[in-house]
Amino acid sequence: MNACWSWPGCVIWNIHTVRLTNDRIVYTIKAGSNDFMNKTTRCCAILALSLFSILVQCTTIENYFAFIHVSMGLESANTAFVVRKHGIVKALAPDLQSTDIRSITDDYIVQRGYFSISSEPEELPFIGDKGFFKYLRTSFTITSPHTFRGTINNYPDSGFGATDPLPLLLLEVYPPGGSAAKKSEFIFEEFRIAFALYFPYFSGDNWYFTLSNSVSQSRYNLDLIEGNTRLATVRDQWTPVHSIGLLYGYRLDHLFSQSQLMRNTFVFVEMVFDNTYRAKPLNIDLHRTNGLPADRLYAQQSYVRLGIRKTISLIDKPIRTSAVKAGDEQTQPVKGTTTSQ
Repeated sequence: MNACWSWPGCVIWNIHTVRLTNDRIVYTIKAGSNDFMNKTTRCCAILALSLFSILVQCTTIENYFAFIHVSMGLESANTAFVVRKHGIVKALAPDLQSTDIRSITDDYIVQRGYFSISSEPEELPFIGDKGFFKYLRTSFTITSPHTFRGTINNYPDSGFGATDPLPLLLLEVYPPGGSAAKKSEFIFEEFRIAFALYFPYFSGDNWYFTLSNSVSQSRYNLDLIEGNTRLATVRDQWTPVHSIGLLYGYRLDHLFSQSQLMRNTFVFVEMVFDNTYRAKPLNIDLHRTNGLPADRLYAQQSYVRLGIRKTISLIDKPIRTSAVKAGDEQTQPVKGTTTSQ
């Protein structure tokens, strides 16, 4: 019997043969490639390398990274681990969830400090802010490391073994919940390097507002622990992440006109949500009680941040106000430098 179960954005498992041996079901499994994720990853890499090559080959790189934003504040972070449902589960139990994603973690929200360093949102090199492009900006960001702890339910499975097809199917479609669910603890650490595309980008004299699409590389460590047993350990792995966000900033300069400390300072509110549909599974290789490979595991995170953003000049030139209308030439001199008259 041949069968193929696949999920967008993860490894495809091809079940080539199923046979009964000594009252046990034996599966022959072959892992295939995922064309969707390969093409998506290649496109993102080509785009980032092309932009970096353009910047390196001319003095644009100096202008692009001349000013950086140092952001700090508080964030409310929510992390969840999800798996993609088998096609047979979606067909037999469509009422369980409207999507093919099933969360296997309890609600987990933590409040803590946040810190990041990013380049100032800039127009595209050689294009500028003419016409349509005045509403488009790009930037790079490095975030501070995060650590998440919580509970995973029924992973890699519920722990109930079965050899008959019907019990196996029922456990897959209706996994035990509540106190009957098998609990495992996870410890997840990560930090991200992100390239963000802001569109549309609106700004005034003292404010800016934008929607963002960002492609990140997440470097993570993961431990799965069940009781006194360590199920899996992953160290120093990289995975691409696609996120969408909403960002609003308000300038504090005009409220504290006599303060040098508040110059080029904004208060900002930001919301960021990971897009699981374009995610790559975590690098974990576990098997169920019945011998089948476990569902591919995905990390999904969302953030709400409130903080202060300070613009710092890395070279001896005036700091441009990032929240001025397109086409304005307003500048503010860096302390210790002068501007030509």
